[in-house]
Amino acid sequence: MTKQIPLTQGQVALVDDWHYDELSQWKWHAQWQESTQSYCAVRLSGWPIRRSIMMHRQIMNTSQEMECDHRNHDTLDNQEHNLRNVTHSQNQMNKRIYSNNRLGEKCIGRDGNAFRVRVKKDGKVVFSKSFRALDDAIAARDTAINQFHGEYSHKG
Repeated sequence: MTKQIPLTQGQVALVDDWHYDELSQWKWHAQWQESTQSYCAVRLSGWPIRRSIMMHRQIMNTSQEMECDHRNHDTLDNQEHNLRNVTHSQNQMNKRIYSNNRLGEKCIGRDGNAFRVRVKKDGKVVFSKSFRALDDAIAARDTAINQFHGEYSHKG
């Protein structure tokens, strides 16, 4: 069962029933994340040196070397089925399309009169090819993303 933990800014975080009692003992804040253009649940810990603890990282006991990914991109949905500990590279594969993307397609850009598909993994280009038709570029991008990103793939 899903429970809600109230945050500041009129926001709420969704958590699993079995985490509710533990998490509700603290005051949680809605903190705007510029990188995701969304809120996340954060609490402060420590005195006199304060540090931020993100709810999703606490739930998943995420180590410093790892990142915690929200599968559905809803950064206030902190139910276990929506969270996974991932590497930075895996987290990048699940990124949404940039808001300033003029074409409206992830991993595809204009290349003169053609459309260039560039898919990266671990910071390296693993697929790069130009197509005359956007439909062909999208099909090739989808195949490449499925091949190289697997379960972390996100096309939009």
